[in-house]
Amino acid sequence: MKYMMYAYPPDEVKDIRNLYYFSHLTGWFSFFMPGIGLFGCLTVYWSIVTFVKSKGLAEDYQEETSQMVEEESLPDSVKNHDAFVSNELNVEPIRDILSSDDPDMKRGAVDYLGRIATPEAVRLLRQCLADDSPEVRFMSHTMLGRIDETHIRRIKDIQNDLSKASSEDQPALQEKLGYSYKAYADSQLLEESTRDYYLKQSEKAYLANLTLSKSDNPNILYTLALIYTTLDDSENAKSYFEKGRISALKNNAYMLALRNLLGLAEWLYKESNYTELIDLIKTMPDAIEKGYHEYKQLHQDNPKNIIIRKLLFQFTFLSGRKEESQILQETFQEDDPLKDAHIGLMSFWLNRENILLEH
Repeated sequence: MKYMMYAYPPDEVKDIRNLYYFSHLTGWFSFFMPGIGLFGCLTVYWSIVTFVKSKGLAEDYQEETSQMVEEESLPDSVKNHDAFVSNELNVEPIRDILSSDDPDMKRGAVDYLGRIATPEAVRLLRQCLADDSPEVRFMSHTMLGRIDETHIRRIKDIQNDLSKASSEDQPALQEKLGYSYKAYADSQLLEESTRDYYLKQSEKAYLANLTLSKSDNPNILYTLALIYTTLDDSENAKSYFEKGRISALKNNAYMLALRNLLGLAEWLYKESNYTELIDLIKTMPDAIEKGYHEYKQLHQDNPKNIIIRKLLFQFTFLSGRKEESQILQETFQEDDPLKDAHIGLMSFWLNRENILLEH
C-alpha cells in the first residue's frame, strides 16, 4: 500500500477521495478488522503525507537524473572546431545501439546522449521518442526536457550577470550570451520560428560585443556569418565571411580563415556567381590542401559521419580532384540530406569550363 502511494503527485495524495485503491483497501480492511484495519490504514496514510516527499515517478526520476546534463556540455563549434567534430564523432557508435533490439543497451545509449547533449545527440534522442520500448521513450523525453532546461537556465543566469556587470565585464558577457543563444538555436530542440528568434538574439549580443570591445574578433565574425547564413541573409553572410577570413589571417587562425572561405564559396555557388567562385578558390591553395588531407583522414576513420563527408567533399571540390570527387559522390546514401548539394557542387566542378564560358 505504501509503495502504491509513491506513484501519486502531492496534489493527488492530499485528497484521499482521489486515491481509488487506497480508499477501497481501507474499506475492506475496516470491514474485516474494524479497529486495527481502520487505525492501520489511517496511520499509513498519515505517514505518507507527512514523511514521503515523492513528486511522482516521472518527477522523481527527473530529479535523480538532473545532474547528468548539468555540466557545460554544449559543443563550441565556433571557438573550438576540433572539440565540435569530436563531440559529433562520439555519437557514431550509438547509432548502431539504437537500431538494435536490446532495451538495456538502448537505455544506456539514451543516458549517454543525455550527458553529451550535442545537437546530433538531441536529434537521436528525438528519434528515440518513437522507440518501441516505453522506458526508452520515457528516458528520452526526460533527457530532452533536462537539456532544454539547462539552455534556458544558462541564458537567464548570464542575463542576470549582465544586468549587474561593470562596463569592463560587459563585452565578455555579451559574447557569452551570444554563444548561449546560438547554442540553444542550434540544439535541434526548437522549431524553425523559435530557432530564428534565438539566432537574432545571438546576433544582437555578438554585435554588442564587437561595438563595446572595438575589436574584429575572427571567431565572432565567423559566428555572425553562420547566423546570417541560417537566416538566409546573403549580403550579411558574405560580408561577414569575408571580414572573418581577413581577421583570421591577421590572427594566424589558418583553419578558421579556410572555413570562412568555404562559407563564402557556398554562397557564391548558390548564387551562380562562378567567376568570383573560381577567383576565390585560387586565393588559398595551401589552406585548401591542408584541409583536404585533414578531413580525408577523418573520413577514413569515420566514413558514416555526414558532417565530415560534407567538409571532405568541399575540400576535394576546391582542390580540383575530379576523379576522387566522382568516387566520393558514388558513396552517397539515398537518404543523405546533403545529397542534392553534393551533386550540385559535383556538376559545377566537372563542367566549370563550360559554365564560365556561358557566364
